[in-house]
Amino acid sequence: MNITRKTRLLAFSALPVLTACGDSIPQATDEQLLTLLGNSREVRGEQLPPSIPRSVEECVRLLSGLEDEVVKDIPAEFLGQMKAECRSGLRNHLEDPERNPMGLELAHFDERELGERISDLAEPSREAAQQAATEAQERYRQAQIDDAKEAVAGLLSSLDERLATFNNLCSELSDSREAAQAQGISLPTNLRYYTPPPCNGHYAEQLRTQAENLEERLSSIQPSTGSLFLMPHLGAADPERLDGFQEDLESSIQEIQGLLQDS
Repeated sequence: MNITRKTRLLAFSALPVLTACGDSIPQATDEQLLTLLGNSREVRGEQLPPSIPRSVEECVRLLSGLEDEVVKDIPAEFLGQMKAECRSGLRNHLEDPERNPMGLELAHFDERELGERISDLAEPSREAAQQAATEAQERYRQAQIDDAKEAVAGLLSSLDERLATFNNLCSELSDSREAAQAQGISLPTNLRYYTPPPCNGHYAEQLRTQAENLEERLSSIQPSTGSLFLMPHLGAADPERLDGFQEDLESSIQEIQGLLQDS
């Protein structure tokens, strides 16, 4: 069963607060323990829930005696060094008052009860953070898909108008070149020989075909394809690219017209 971030958080909050025999350990909720020992990161601008790193969980289990059977054959000197390094790392968390308003101390991590509580939280917290990261990534990808769909739909709805505009501009560019040649005006190379893509014979057909193919691809693409997700490029169907072609044509015509007027 797929457990969502919300479900996990509800499950965490439903667990009892931490108490120790003789009240030696300050009370701490699951949320407080996650804040104390967890790390949080952003994915695509979304803050993920805190998760307890595996290294922190291993340290807690080591200090609380949960791994005594596993480490019983490790030389005492080396085991002591391992525990010292763990305590050093935990101290950074404990000394942060925003993380540790409960007042937990290093000595409390020698208690088996605390170790079990944290160990029980660790793996679910990592799973919840991973699930939240996956969902954030999918939302980001879906937004990309929606933007592309909107752009292509807008292009197709206005394609006839755009192509008519290009046709008129290409005719005007050709007429302006002929007028300049008739008056013996030497045009710069870019104005004399360069043919913008919209003025090529098969441009309209190619543009329409590419836009329709892109629309079909976008209709079937899913944001949840993991590392295989590949967002198709708008390419020739990019409205901004078409705007650039139109601006270039208008600029070229204006420049030639300016030369004709000055002659």
